[in-house]
This record gives sequence, C-alpha cells and structure tokens, in this order.
Amino acid sequence: MNNLKECLEKRFNENPGLVKGKEFKEIWEKIANDEKLLKVISKMEETEGEPLLIEVFGKIIAFDSYLKIPDSRKSLCYDRQAQEKRKANKPASDVMTEVGKIGSKLIYEKLYYEIQKVFKLDEKISSWVETPQEIRKLGGAIFCDRRFNRVFTYHNGADSYYSSRGFRTYVTII
Repeated sequence: MNNLKECLEKRFNENPGLVKGKEFKEIWEKIANDEKLLKVISKMEETEGEPLLIEVFGKIIAFDSYLKIPDSRKSLCYDRQAQEKRKANKPASDVMTEVGKIGSKLIYEKLYYEIQKVFKLDEKISSWVETPQEIRKLGGAIFCDRRFNRVFTYHNGADSYYSSRGFRTYVTII
C-alpha cells in the first residue's frame, strides 16, 4: 500500500492543476479508507496502467495514464463475443474481460475527450473506449487517439486487435 501511495503522490505532484482545491492527503485518505477503491487502484497500478488523479465533470477519478501500452493491455479484441468470433489468430483475451479483472471501468468517449483537454494521451498509440450498444450490435467497436494536436474517434470490427492499441480504465474516487 505504501508503494501505491508513493506512486500516486508522485504523479499527483508532477501534474499540478489536474485536481483543484484538494490536497493529495485528503484524496489518499478517501482511497485508503475504502477497501474496494484501494483494491481497484492497486490493480490498475499492478497492470502498469500508471493511475493518475484528475478532476473531471466535478469528480475526482483515477485513470490509466501510461505512455507505452503494457503488454497485458494490447493486442486484444473488444469483448469476449468478438474474441470467440475470430476463427484464426485469436488473442489471449479481450478488453472487457481484462477491465473486469481490474475492477475499474473502461474509459468512455466523452471522458476520453475531457481528459485530453488537460493531459495528452495516445499520440503514437490508440485506446479502445466504451462502445455504444447500437454500434456493438452491428459488430463494431470504437477507439480514440490524438494526432495533429486533435483527438479523434474511429471504428473497427470488435474482433480486430493491434499491438498499437490498448485500453484505459478509470475509477471514481470522490
């Protein structure tokens, strides 16, 4: 737990202005006193998500801020249904299964855009984001990235996977 606290505090201090009006101590107290929250953020750290604290939409969240996609978070289909659909070259797992193991939530498109206003992500990689049911029902899934100093949303078949595409999760703290 001490190592997690040190990692979060270091990232908090290296990124001033992402959380306004709250001290790290106050946020850590909330995390440390909530067993489920502590477990989820610990798992985000264990899976090399490099959780970072940020205030968005009036809430403080921890989100995966990694710059290089951890091996365990790349080359994954969107969900189990998409993975099972593949006839050949099935990936080891899928994004939604891995998100479930962490216990956090997959970042959704609007949140991804909001984070990008103050913290640049995915300038050389891309991230699967929560896909609306109407798109998923048609076999698709969406992902985002940042290119040319602008954030973009794209689509792919949910069964596609690439070594340059990962996934980011988040958990609400306060």
